Amino acid sequence: MTINGGTVIDTHRFSTTFFATLVAAAVPALAEPPPATLTPEQAAWLAANAHELKTVEAGNGFDDLAPLRAMVGDARIVALGEGTHGTREHFQAKHRMLEYLVEELGFSIFSIEANMPESYELNPYVLGETDGDVNELIGGMYFWTWNTEEVRDMVEWMRSYNRRQKEAGSDRRVQFTGNDMQTQTVALRIVREFLEAHDAEYAASNQASFEAIRTYNPYEAGGFGCVTGSLPVNEFHNKTLKLSGWVKTRALSIQGFAGLWLRVDGPTPYFNNMQSRGLNGDTEWTYVEQEVTVPADAMAIYFGLVMPGSGEAWFDGVELTIDGQAWTSPLFDLDFESGAPRGLLHADPSGGPPPPGYEYAIDSNVAKVGSRSARLASKATAVSPGSTLATASAILEHMRASRDRYAAATSPAQADWAIQNARVVEQWAGMTADMTQGSAHRDKCMAENVGWILDQNPGARAVLWAHNWHVRDESPWMGSHLRARYGKDYVNLAFCSSSGQYYAVNAGRGGMGVHALQEPPPDSFEAMLQADGRPILLVDLRAAVPGDPASGWLTESRPFGGVIGALQMPHHYFPAQMRGPFDLLLYIRDTTAARQLPTRAGRR
Repeated sequence: MTINGGTVIDTHRFSTTFFATLVAAAVPALAEPPPATLTPEQAAWLAANAHELKTVEAGNGFDDLAPLRAMVGDARIVALGEGTHGTREHFQAKHRMLEYLVEELGFSIFSIEANMPESYELNPYVLGETDGDVNELIGGMYFWTWNTEEVRDMVEWMRSYNRRQKEAGSDRRVQFTGNDMQTQTVALRIVREFLEAHDAEYAASNQASFEAIRTYNPYEAGGFGCVTGSLPVNEFHNKTLKLSGWVKTRALSIQGFAGLWLRVDGPTPYFNNMQSRGLNGDTEWTYVEQEVTVPADAMAIYFGLVMPGSGEAWFDGVELTIDGQAWTSPLFDLDFESGAPRGLLHADPSGGPPPPGYEYAIDSNVAKVGSRSARLASKATAVSPGSTLATASAILEHMRASRDRYAAATSPAQADWAIQNARVVEQWAGMTADMTQGSAHRDKCMAENVGWILDQNPGARAVLWAHNWHVRDESPWMGSHLRARYGKDYVNLAFCSSSGQYYAVNAGRGGMGVHALQEPPPDSFEAMLQADGRPILLVDLRAAVPGDPASGWLTESRPFGGVIGALQMPHHYFPAQMRGPFDLLLYIRDTTAARQLPTRAGRR
């Protein structure tokens, strides 16, 4: 989505690793599984080690949260995950935990999975230094995921807490920050204004560079046209999956290619987008194929059509086979004869229109099989992603070299803030330069930005808000970088639920809606916790012992449902480990959808 001449890049659109936030095409309803049961040893262990919380709602005292003190210990960072980007009770529980960590343990930094400078624009309001429309400020962070009543209630509590501290004569306060880097818009404006005020000659000579970065849209500059579907992974375990079809191109740029992409997520991931043998230039119909044996522990399978670069490409006769036998589903039309796209999604993950740089449609004039094909076409410009990154890097290096001069003319804090915004611009440019790297680049940058925030606030303790997969201690996620840097000073908490609803982008058709959670499989973590009978449980996973009849199940790989991001996933249970990647687990049995604010998210 393009806003005020800049571009918000939602990495959910093109991530090659973050299965939790890619759209899952609808799969047939599964038969209702039998309820899970606990052995006497497992039930006794949970009774002794799983702490029941009385409510997820803030403002209800802290007696039941007292065990969190020992779980957190002296950690400097507590990262709170979430099972979906649209669950009211997960957001409410994070608000309540933030209150406890601030009031009882002295945490003073809050940092959300939202663009860094846009999030900081909320900080003066939270600190009570300015007034304003809180709904507009929250919407200014761009994404509908945080544009909710639950986030607003938390922001208002933070403002109230700071006001109470000031009235009491205390210098304690909590700050609102963000650590993401998915757009250059505000960061570039901050950099540009700083340089015009304090490095005028350099600014004047680089106006063209500023404009090139400001107006650059990677989807219109060779970007990444992609159409996505997902498969019911359980049908493919231990079997050979083959993806094949016909591809034709016209005037496809040499930097681009067209092909069929296939991705299997899990401990042994597989990704192939045919870049090394994709087609470009002008080509007639060419048959392409790839195959992979899907491991037994695979978590998800995604596939689709891909075309980075400028030009156009056609796709026809796409076929999936399992062990040599054709796999079909009424949910997909892979020879495109129905006349309308079915089963493969091409839409902005925020619920808006498709990326402006690409068009996806059924073509009745070109075909290899039957009378129709699918067509991807771009509106590429001459600007290349690599040149944008080089320009952003040059600006950042100049500002770093001039840091002492800037600090003397302004202050160290002002100079460092301007340089950090140049860094955000470079991070964004690096992401757009190679959109196939998915979450790996983004998560590394988010971890770097968290480190910068803490470096600017020596001794401060921070609460992070992000999705379960971002906070997990497993490569390439943000949590793995933070664990490497901070060790035991980093504690993370996963969220999960077994019943209820959530708010997300509708799978396969765009737009927003309320969706039901899938019934948990009987061997899943959620089903086991549901069998305990208590509705809200806080578990220290580090207390579980591998091989122990009572707690060993918490150390095993089992189905886990807390993987839904911004997009609906009708089938969302995949094998995962809890103990190891996560320190703590909060189970909330029943959920409802997050409640959207009346204002629309986006810069104004």
